[in-house]
Amino acid sequence: MKYVSFVCLFIYLSSFVPSKCAEELNRQTLTRSIIHYGDTAMFGRLHEKLNGRQCIRVMFIGGSVTHGHGLPNGSMPYPMLFKRALRSAFPCKGYHNITVASKGATATDFWIDYLVGRQEVLLADLDLVVVDTAMNDIHELVMRAGRGAADPNAFIRSHTEILMSMILQESDRVKGVHAATPSSAADCTNESNYTRKWTGAAAIWLGTSTRRTSVWRGPLPRSTDAVHVQLPVAMTHGVPYISIIDGLGPFSSTSSQQWMKNKWYSEPVKDMHPGPWGHKALAKALVHFLDEQARYLRQLPWQQDIYSPVYCPRAPAFVAQNTIDMYLDMTPLHIPTVYLQETKPRMSRCRDWTIKSDVLGKPGLISWKAGAQCTIFALPAEVVRHPVEAGEVHVLVLKSYEHMGWLRVTVAAVPAASADGSDKKTKCILNSGNVNDSSAGNASSSATGSWSSGSTILGSRDIDCLWEEQVSEARMEVVQITKPPHNATLGEDFCLAFSFEVLGSDRAENKVKIIGFTVF
Repeated sequence: MKYVSFVCLFIYLSSFVPSKCAEELNRQTLTRSIIHYGDTAMFGRLHEKLNGRQCIRVMFIGGSVTHGHGLPNGSMPYPMLFKRALRSAFPCKGYHNITVASKGATATDFWIDYLVGRQEVLLADLDLVVVDTAMNDIHELVMRAGRGAADPNAFIRSHTEILMSMILQESDRVKGVHAATPSSAADCTNESNYTRKWTGAAAIWLGTSTRRTSVWRGPLPRSTDAVHVQLPVAMTHGVPYISIIDGLGPFSSTSSQQWMKNKWYSEPVKDMHPGPWGHKALAKALVHFLDEQARYLRQLPWQQDIYSPVYCPRAPAFVAQNTIDMYLDMTPLHIPTVYLQETKPRMSRCRDWTIKSDVLGKPGLISWKAGAQCTIFALPAEVVRHPVEAGEVHVLVLKSYEHMGWLRVTVAAVPAASADGSDKKTKCILNSGNVNDSSAGNASSSATGSWSSGSTILGSRDIDCLWEEQVSEARMEVVQITKPPHNATLGEDFCLAFSFEVLGSDRAENKVKIIGFTVF
């Protein structure tokens, strides 16, 4: 019997598969891909809908695989294949609603910045959120390990927990606004002192592929994706984790490695993005998981109330509670720098900077010239609506392995004036004069450019946009700042000025690209 199973597996990997054997192995592979089943209570409401033939709302969040990069013309990415398979497995009275938020070269920190301050709007009324970040997250691990970090996994796990919490846990901003979610605070606090409410959405973390910089022959965690680095976070919060690579591998034989190269990857040179076979497998794995869950619930011995309406959110285990509170509850100011018409009114003295797409579909504020400076303002009304609470500015910049330079970010509070003689102050003053530096002790806090008299430097940081990894990704860098002064000099009538300067270096090129920034 063992010999027959081995022969069947060999034939399958060689793509000469008898249909019956392929079907049996396929189901086994899909089941092995579910590396963590999660808390079924999170899916109770979803399955109650599916069982009643109601349509569900699903959102996919992810990078280039979710976007379908590398697929040949005419092939559909796995979210669209999932939509078809879901309707076949769970027909509803209408159409299941599938939305996709995808952008190539993005990791977890990008999606945190995308959602923060508005997650209750962007994720409203969803039944399920599927997240794909493991393949890009691994580069942060490798980069930090290169810096001698004591625990390079900690960064990935903390960011994964922040994003997971933003999807599963309700913000204090919506208290009294939305109807109560199915989660009962009383029911949950009987077992835990954690009082956050559930948003009502279920979540699945999905490992979509693995980078073939080295071959996975068995040891875990893999160095080519962050699936098993993120897995403990999923287990803590009861979130299912599905990874096709774990279902198929490890790839210790020559035949399996050749199969991966020729069948799984769509671009043998890059060895990164799955081809049509892989996308079909990802869609099947997701529907297979939901089908397995539905079977399990229907076979529970108590028969009634099998669709639990209560999922109890968990306290954070990998990041401080006050950090979770910051991302969930604050109303940060987000300023994108990818749209010229929206950003231009904020810009001042931006010589040698331009907003354009240096790569098709990937715009940003870009400069190639050392010494180039640009200031972008947050206006007084915005500063009042989005006060600085945590003292952090998260700058989303392009990191790449070539062409890149050093960026200095300086944040200051500058006086505002009336533009039309009225009491409303909408003009930010950026002239020569004395500058107060409230960021004493910061080695890189020297101000650049011309600052108005009475301006206060809140903080500064130099950021190296070059790294060793052979990939280009948007990365979030944090600039620590002090809170703006509320005194007689500035009062409430001030702007925040964000100055960006390309620093000179001994490099042949000094490219800097800024996608946006968020003020907490």
